[in-house]
Amino acid sequence: MILYYDKRIQCISFGMEKVKQALGTGFIEKNLKTFDHSPDLTALVVRFSHGHWEIVPQCDCNPELKAEGFEIIRKGKVIYLNAYDRVGAMYGLLDIAETISNEGLDAVKDKIANPFHEKRGIKHNLPYEPYDEGSPFSENRETMMDIGYWKAYIEMLAANRYNTLSLWSENPFPMMFRLDKYPGTCPYTEQELARYKECYHFIFEYAWQLGISTYLITWNVRLTPAIASGLGLPAELGDMNDRYDVIRDNREGIPNESADLDVSRCHLPVIQDYMKECIKTLCLSYKYLTGIGTTSSEEMSGPTEERVHWVKQAYLEGIRESGRQMPFIFRTNLTSSESIVDDFMKDYSFGEKYLSWKYSNAHMYSSPEPMFEKEWKAWDDVSLDGLNLIYTVRNDDFHTFRGGSYPFIKAYIKGMKRHPKAKGFYWGADGYVWGRDFQHVPHKHMTWTYDWEKHWNQFMLLGRLGYDPETAQDIFIREFERQYSKAVGASFFNGCNAAMEILENLQRTSWINYDFESHPESLITVTGFRSVLDYLDRKAMAGIGTLSLDETAQNIVNGVQEDREDALDCIEGIVKATAAVENEIKAIETNCSQDMMGGAIECALLDLKCWAYLGQYYVKKLSAALDLCCLRCSGDERYRASAVKHLEEAVQPFEDLAAAWSSHYMPYKMVRSKYMFGYSYYIDDVKKDIRLAANAELFKK
Repeated sequence: MILYYDKRIQCISFGMEKVKQALGTGFIEKNLKTFDHSPDLTALVVRFSHGHWEIVPQCDCNPELKAEGFEIIRKGKVIYLNAYDRVGAMYGLLDIAETISNEGLDAVKDKIANPFHEKRGIKHNLPYEPYDEGSPFSENRETMMDIGYWKAYIEMLAANRYNTLSLWSENPFPMMFRLDKYPGTCPYTEQELARYKECYHFIFEYAWQLGISTYLITWNVRLTPAIASGLGLPAELGDMNDRYDVIRDNREGIPNESADLDVSRCHLPVIQDYMKECIKTLCLSYKYLTGIGTTSSEEMSGPTEERVHWVKQAYLEGIRESGRQMPFIFRTNLTSSESIVDDFMKDYSFGEKYLSWKYSNAHMYSSPEPMFEKEWKAWDDVSLDGLNLIYTVRNDDFHTFRGGSYPFIKAYIKGMKRHPKAKGFYWGADGYVWGRDFQHVPHKHMTWTYDWEKHWNQFMLLGRLGYDPETAQDIFIREFERQYSKAVGASFFNGCNAAMEILENLQRTSWINYDFESHPESLITVTGFRSVLDYLDRKAMAGIGTLSLDETAQNIVNGVQEDREDALDCIEGIVKATAAVENEIKAIETNCSQDMMGGAIECALLDLKCWAYLGQYYVKKLSAALDLCCLRCSGDERYRASAVKHLEEAVQPFEDLAAAWSSHYMPYKMVRSKYMFGYSYYIDDVKKDIRLAANAELFKK
């Protein structure tokens, strides 16, 4: 086969490498200009019609194609790949390579494809000046300065059809340049600064080469002690004393001065001018950076209108002075969307404008159609003319065990289209970064280096289904087979799907907005292990119709039946999901010979076992919580006895969970809660639940 393509274009060369790997042998490469349309050729011809490249012969673009779309046409022995643009050509090549690998060259058929979501992105926390501290950040500082890491990571994103990479940091600017106006705010030597700059330049340029837009997302007024000192201010103004410490301090009655520091930062003109200089210098220094984002909340103080105007004076003016076109993402958390639109957005004329909304707050695996926009009246009285929405999607549900659900993500991706202004999403975590795998014991079955390599399934699901939610599940099963063998690949696929149903059912009936208050994989919160009493007053997920534990208890006690999902339905859902995981574990153990057991198979099997134990535990814990709610509603002590029995039965699966986890994982300090992740540490808390249920004074509502 003769491969005709333009080798000057990096993303097309990247896609063609995948085709060559799939073909193995029997191909030669020629310049696209030499193609002569001979019907006797066995050839693949790659062309596109939009862009700043001189493409010969010119491609007549199918009018149905949109940006990043492609069309495959077979004429005799020639396969024509005609794309809208260079990125669409890359996606078409990836599609062809996958078909050849899975089914052979003859299986490449006529096809037209366009992206379902225009923006398919990643929320990536940088460990430099992060909003908080913990092992995910401290263990990855060197990794995030390794160009080898970024090359592999960006290539993975491109292969999974992501086109947006957002990088999040409180204040990354001292690592990116030394300001002419405020040189003392950069504490690094020229040699150190050169290394950091090289890395950032590589990230932005290589991402652009592979069709990925980059956005730098900041927390507006956040400083470091070094920056404050460099501005001639007290170093204490750079003490960000993070908000989760404030929560703990408030609950323990400890004075905290963070609010006073917030006021000072917002009202010192030199800080606003410093930030404007940073934004201007950023735009002028990094030509491949394609976007900026921030918020007017977090540690800012004062009325919404003042905070938004502060951002306008710093960010908008910095971009204006740079002369760059720069798309902007304005995060709406804890801020009036109306103020953002009326002040900032109406005067922003330097590129596409996006409002960012937390689609499921911190918990993606809950409902495929979250209703928070409607419940919280997000866009009431707000004109979205000339604006777009981009959803912040957070998986702060699990960070250790492998997971990801094909049917859930497919429905979730489609659900985003309910709003006509929604252009897509970026997903990630607040409490984690998928860099070097620091959790796993250095074990012979560890065959990967980076967390995203272990968690390849969830990266593939959101990227591929974001581009095309109708992508057949067989594509994913084939990848499971490549990872874990044909004998057990489908069982791992099914097991991961079922495991996510444990989380979905749990969180629909017992909802907490943010991960520092609820991290369902670990049961750890900012105040420690979540006791059974913590569940009694938790509301159900808003707007989806599910009843909470307490609402379900009232119906049970009063003999009322409703045609709505309730806590009993969700507990039964966890029972069924856990049984499904257990069935796939049995199938894997039956079909995987002893000589196959090892490497990623052994590790992934242990993860499935942990999901099964966690499901067993949650069934008992939620059942006990429901009993205690019934006790509170009725005063009937028989419910207490039932709750105690459930909690006694919960000890064994939790101990099994701790044993399976500790056989190949190490503890780490969690970012949001500041507690150590590690089930073994909390067995006493699990047993304490029994005493809490036996002795709690639950007054009738």
